[in-house]
Amino acid sequence: MTRATKQHETMIAEIKAGLEAGDDPRRAIARLNARIVEHQRAGEAVPASLLRLTQVIACECAAQSQGR
Repeated sequence: MTRATKQHETMIAEIKAGLEAGDDPRRAIARLNARIVEHQRAGEAVPASLLRLTQVIACECAAQSQGR
């Protein structure tokens, strides 16, 4: 496992733990988007796990805002 992979896994684990503890999901999306932009600016491929987690959290935010 590479250093970058460990960093991504650690960040994802921190975000998930924060969400379970009641953190604002919009803050988590902003943090993930910032990381995605870093990869894009560096010309690197964006890890699929970051994209998936962003989509999952965005869907949860939309469901919450609609009262589901």
